[in-house]
Amino acid sequence: MKYFTPLFVFLMLCVYCNAQQEIENFRLLKAEAPIPNILLEPLEKRYEKNLKKLEKQIKDKKDLEEFSLSTAYTVDYFASQGQIIFNDSISKYLEDIAAYLLRDQPELAEELQIFTLKSDIPNAFSTPQGLIFFTSGLIAQMESEAELAFIMAHEISHYTEKHALKFKLDLDENIEEEDDLNSRTRQRNKNLIKSIHKFKKKQELDADEKGIKLFAKSKYDFDAIENAFYVLMYSYLPIEDKKFDKSLLQCGHLNIPDSILYAEYNEITAVEDYDDTEHTHPNIKTRIEESYTIIDQYDNENRDKFIISKDRFHKTRNLARFSLINNYLADKNYIRAIYHTNMVKKDIPVNRFLTISEIKAFYGLATLFNAEETEICFDFYGNDEGEISYLYNYFNALSKEGMNVLAASKVMHAYKMFPEDEEIKLYFDLIASNSKAFTNLRW
Repeated sequence: MKYFTPLFVFLMLCVYCNAQQEIENFRLLKAEAPIPNILLEPLEKRYEKNLKKLEKQIKDKKDLEEFSLSTAYTVDYFASQGQIIFNDSISKYLEDIAAYLLRDQPELAEELQIFTLKSDIPNAFSTPQGLIFFTSGLIAQMESEAELAFIMAHEISHYTEKHALKFKLDLDENIEEEDDLNSRTRQRNKNLIKSIHKFKKKQELDADEKGIKLFAKSKYDFDAIENAFYVLMYSYLPIEDKKFDKSLLQCGHLNIPDSILYAEYNEITAVEDYDDTEHTHPNIKTRIEESYTIIDQYDNENRDKFIISKDRFHKTRNLARFSLINNYLADKNYIRAIYHTNMVKKDIPVNRFLTISEIKAFYGLATLFNAEETEICFDFYGNDEGEISYLYNYFNALSKEGMNVLAASKVMHAYKMFPEDEEIKLYFDLIASNSKAFTNLRW
């Protein structure tokens, strides 16, 4: 064994260096070759496969054809949006977690395919074909590998219990028809909502139970299950509900007093025991209580938050968070982009992508302020609660001149750090040409 030690160390260093390079040179989450067969298959072939798979479970020919087509179309829809990521480091990490959970069920593991979706919406879901999707928005929110593993176990359980199929059949059985067309439409909509809530809640609790039992066969820490529920409850908030570090906002001689930046805080409104009547998922209090009736049957000794790799988890989460920042910039959600770069910089203080992202966000805000179209950047759910609300309220009260000074200060500081960077130079020239703020700042 001793003869392989230098080689092992060399390989680990190579992996670490590649990971660091991927973080440093990040631009977009990208799929890697080879393309999975399911993405190469024509829609008709996938439709025929679904028909064969479901014909023993759905007797009605019309229902069978409709359901087979809709589930086959899922892949085409996400692929056409450019959202599906595969064979990348994030997807491979998720695959390794699934493989570990299903190490005693190799046939089931072979049926499943794991994909990453580029989306800021925190979500994970499975399809009747055995596809499991994790959004980058969800991965960015996670605090440990064990939390990812529980959600993976939950989605695997949705697949094994055929919940998508059962939901379709139960829904059809519980929608009553009436004679009058208008009345029938109204009643159908009401019954549809009731049925979705009724059966979706039951299936979520069932997937929690089956997921916990699968999770229990691993060595993951059970505390992660409750943590995962809380992450989901607060997922509309930014990735961290921590105080914005103003030292990363002010540069050079620019100083922002605490009394101005931290002047107004908006409380978080999310609660555990909310009224879930109009929700498809049970409230978090119910899910946690139901989960502990199962968890309490097991011993939590000698369990860990990380089994595959703590380093891979943090790298995966950082890549997801970088992708999230890209999404916010594209959506003109500049305040959240600034807040997120601030949070990530606490772990990665010097990074070109984060520096460029900040400049883009400040330039975007300055452009909206100058065009007097600021309502665009304040109309985003979740920016006005918790720690980000300080930043939200600060920008909401900021003058156009003040915004230009901030943007100019930020790009000047970045230009000092990366004087040879062409992209930073471009933004430097753009802000300089559109703002008088440069004349009010000292280098």
